[in-house]
Amino acid sequence: MEPPKPIDPAYIAGPPLPEIATALPNESPDTPLDVDPGDDALQEASPSFWRADGRPGWWLAEPRREGGRVTITAEAIGTDLSDARARAIEAGRAALVREAGPAPGGERVESLLVRRLEGDAPGRARYVGYARLSAREPEPVNP
Repeated sequence: MEPPKPIDPAYIAGPPLPEIATALPNESPDTPLDVDPGDDALQEASPSFWRADGRPGWWLAEPRREGGRVTITAEAIGTDLSDARARAIEAGRAALVREAGPAPGGERVESLLVRRLEGDAPGRARYVGYARLSAREPEPVNP
């Protein structure tokens, strides 16, 4: 029997699970980790993946130019997971065109995350997609 195939990270609708040491602060390493995920000690042991404004920790306030690449972030709201994902990528590609020109080369989706909007009315499910894309910087044009 062959091992199960890994899940495509693009389909994961939430932050990665934090990696936590086998012991919390003030605990001996011999004690097994038996803490409820909502426990305050666990929250202190692993920093939040989300920023205070609700965006992922990798969110960029402005485009970043580094190593010959331009990186942008984009967000979009959709009616379901795939709609939010597609809209976030579409918004990211539009931002790349604004930053890198009409035909950015070497486009990559660096990070993609979709989650349900918190606080939506009961029975109303909307999703927000966050995308981080990069492309090569345009070549300078010599006159």
